[in-house]
Amino acid sequence: MGEPSATAVATTVRDPDAGWVGRLYAAARFGAYTGMIIMTGGALLLLLRGPRGEALPTVRRSTAAAWALLCACTLALLLLRGAYVGSGRPADVVDMSRLTETARTKPGALLVLRLAVLACCAVAWRYRGRLRRALPGRRPAFGYVLAAAAVAGMVLAWTWAGAEHASTGPLPYLSMPVDAVHLLAAGTWVGGLLVLAWALVRAGDEVPPGAVVRFSGVAFTSVCVLAVTGLYQSWRQVGTLSALVETSFGRLLLLKAAGVGLMLGLALMSRRWTRRLAVERDRAPLRALRRWVGAEAVVGLCVIAATTALVSTQPARTQAPAAGTGASAVVSLRPEFDTGGPGGRGFADIVVDPGRRGPNAVHVTLTGPDGALLDAPEVQASLTSRTGSIGPLPVPVERVSEGHWTVSGVQLPVAGRWDLSLTVRTSEFDQTTVKESFEIP
Repeated sequence: MGEPSATAVATTVRDPDAGWVGRLYAAARFGAYTGMIIMTGGALLLLLRGPRGEALPTVRRSTAAAWALLCACTLALLLLRGAYVGSGRPADVVDMSRLTETARTKPGALLVLRLAVLACCAVAWRYRGRLRRALPGRRPAFGYVLAAAAVAGMVLAWTWAGAEHASTGPLPYLSMPVDAVHLLAAGTWVGGLLVLAWALVRAGDEVPPGAVVRFSGVAFTSVCVLAVTGLYQSWRQVGTLSALVETSFGRLLLLKAAGVGLMLGLALMSRRWTRRLAVERDRAPLRALRRWVGAEAVVGLCVIAATTALVSTQPARTQAPAAGTGASAVVSLRPEFDTGGPGGRGFADIVVDPGRRGPNAVHVTLTGPDGALLDAPEVQASLTSRTGSIGPLPVPVERVSEGHWTVSGVQLPVAGRWDLSLTVRTSEFDQTTVKESFEIP
């Protein structure tokens, strides 16, 4: 008692990104982002042409291919998620019980919603002729198309914002709509560039100069929106300038910012040729755009890759090293619990790291009497300071794998004795709360 342990505590939390399931999940996540961004940009180019948008076969096929990529990757994410957050075994991918369990969680429900919206978009496109004839007049019909596209795009973007970093941390109800707008603005600019670059390569001089000029103006507005929303999200997820270089999230964010800066430099050259295209009848400026827009598109794919890595990386606010120079000792607790129901007995191995004032990581591992991992439907925790009369402070642990819950950045503002309350629910009716105390130097 009162002395540091001779051995260090080693946590046994499985890295969900390791193994084949983790790699496939990362690839599907990248494909979903790419599909969403390209589909948004392709739809924008079709809408900029108004009712004549269907006369751009290259853009139309690119948008359809992006839709198919987004559908396939979303379905893959839904199938892989049970194994990804669970055991990590490839055999669990085809376990229908895990798929049902995944669909009941918030990330799984948002994936199902994404598939439903994509299916509605496909039906609306397939029967667009009948819908157009059912609406009065051509101009009102096109206005309905714009409104429907905006609503569908916002709902699709929300399926990302509601399941990732924007839905946690400070001011989530502000950050989620900001994140959705940020994704749509990225699709408008980067996705439009990717589709336009492909159209310039495939169709060449057949691309209408007017569509390119109109896209340039919309892309400039999108860049302004990206700058505002990106700065807000960076402040929210990074917090301090030092975290930009001291955390992996900050370094990835700097890499993404460098890619966006390079795209802006290339965009200045593209805009120069676009101005010439607006006043000259010669199609030489359009052919020159191929090089600059193509270079922007390549860098844009790199930015999408960096964004995908950011999504799976812990935000810098919770990665930042703890302040203070006092001695620290990792806290290890092992209370026994019994919810009273079948399979409701076991032990909770709790680790508070580094176990001192400032931000701490809390890890919870549940095991049964036989030592096997116990995957409870719900685990909640809170902390209360005896000496500072602080709390109870919620500890929002999240399930990361089978039998494991964790959270980073839990603030312990004062030294002294703290009480940790852990609530374990093993069924709809069986639940219990256990308490343990520990000392913070």
